[in-house]
Amino acid sequence: MHFYQTIRANYGQEAVNLMKRYANLSQKIAKQKNRRIFLLRCKHDKLTPVFLNINLKHVKFVCANNLRTFKDKVMNKFVSSTLKLLITDTASALRFLEREKNIVYNHLVGRIPQIYLNDFLKIVFGKTEDGFNKIKQNNCKKIHSLKQYQNNMDTIVQNKNWVENLTNIYIPRNVLEIFSLGPDFAVPISQPKEIPIPNIISSIESALRNCSTDARNDYRSKCCNIIRNYKNKQNWTANQTQNMLVKKVKETQHFLKQNPNIITLKPDKTNKTVIMYTTDYDNKINELLSDRATYRELKNDPTNIFQKNNNDIINRWEKALLISPQTAKHLKINNAITPRIYGLPKLHKQNIPLRPIVSCTQSPFEKLSKFLKNILKNIVNDNEYYIKDSWQFKEKISRIILPHDHILASLDVVSLYTNIPIDLAIDIINKKWDMIKLHTDIPLDEFVEAIKLTLNSTYFIYNNKYYKQRNLFSKT
Repeated sequence: MHFYQTIRANYGQEAVNLMKRYANLSQKIAKQKNRRIFLLRCKHDKLTPVFLNINLKHVKFVCANNLRTFKDKVMNKFVSSTLKLLITDTASALRFLEREKNIVYNHLVGRIPQIYLNDFLKIVFGKTEDGFNKIKQNNCKKIHSLKQYQNNMDTIVQNKNWVENLTNIYIPRNVLEIFSLGPDFAVPISQPKEIPIPNIISSIESALRNCSTDARNDYRSKCCNIIRNYKNKQNWTANQTQNMLVKKVKETQHFLKQNPNIITLKPDKTNKTVIMYTTDYDNKINELLSDRATYRELKNDPTNIFQKNNNDIINRWEKALLISPQTAKHLKINNAITPRIYGLPKLHKQNIPLRPIVSCTQSPFEKLSKFLKNILKNIVNDNEYYIKDSWQFKEKISRIILPHDHILASLDVVSLYTNIPIDLAIDIINKKWDMIKLHTDIPLDEFVEAIKLTLNSTYFIYNNKYYKQRNLFSKT
């Protein structure tokens, strides 16, 4: 400020105006140079600046897939052509500003001494350099963000191998991308306020009901610290990956609301996402349930009866000191839920049948079944024919050397679990009781009664109708 006052006092207001004009032109040139560098970098790396992103969600092609591809090509060409025009325009603006700057400089040379002019140029150069570097840093951050966004777009892409569409409905690209991620994919939370803290606390308290007082207090303290640290986290910013995913998830939710006649499922053998009509799914389930040799329809919901049977046997064991009070409390159930059946499409089989699964979560005998399973699993490993999983099977057959005239064959049993007689299971328990009793204080008659209760409770609900299975069924 003092410098300009000196110039004004000695060389007039016009000289000050020329200096300010020169400084202003220098700042504009620095901005245009940075803009040109930024645009050239976008063109070279095939990046789309944010200001060139055009939302065309309202433009829909119902049938012609080739038109959607053509639209993408047109948009890419538009971005490339616009970048070229902007680079040309920026170069022209730079030439114009440089000419203006030279004209102003020539006027200054004739008005003020060189010593003052040199001091002025040093000041202008320092400020211009600082401004140039700040803009450059911001543009570098923009380039990095655009590259990260582009990489995410390349990573989270539509993969048709992970989605099996059994309908004739066109599924938008973004919806397919979300479906291809699978049901186990967790959507990032964009803001801390979105965390359902009351629901989390409620779930924690529900899980801690069967823990000791000291354990409950310990877990509560740890959970409170985690929630508090998360809420107090500073400078929370959702990155572009999160924003993009959340946006696509919302689009997927909207798509499903607009198409209530379809259902998404997990298949039997792979990690794909299967999309099929709800009517087809219902028909396949009803076809399974129409097998009167396996299922029969019930008039009423037997949940309360089974819940009473479960609690009665647990109370009896507790009074006889066969189980501890803590175990008895864990095995009792008061708010049982009717098991529900659902189907997993078998994509590897003709006509894509469903594999029936009954979800027994919070069912009357869920806890008792797990209790009995934990006892029985102690003798399973002693069976020479027992194979834990496909990895163990691979390990076993890798050591087998087949003779030249032999083949290795596998047999597929249709509806294996629904065809295992309960009497056969009881006979095996009787034969193996000498081994089983080493792992429990429950006598044989009580143990067999509990087994019969659980195996005869294979009932479920579907479309507000109750069914009971005549034989053993696969449970989850």
